Amino acid sequence: MTRKVIKDGKQLAYPRLKFFFDIVFMAGVVLLVIKLGVLLLNKAAGLDIALPGGTFLWNFSSLILMVAAGIGSGILKDKYKED
Repeated sequence: MTRKVIKDGKQLAYPRLKFFFDIVFMAGVVLLVIKLGVLLLNKAAGLDIALPGGTFLWNFSSLILMVAAGIGSGILKDKYKED
């Protein structure tokens, strides 16, 4: 019980940077959802919706954003302010 109270009382050393990484991760998720939604509409409904920006953007940007943000957020979640 005492350890839980001590752990809850700690403050992150870089909360704004961790928030930034969380936002970047969510941007990657949004790009992935848009890509999958358009792909599903193209296949299921027979539409021909083209995504602007080229194939590299839509194939790898969401992966790169989510992996980089996940690593950054994972590193920062364990860094606490020193008293």
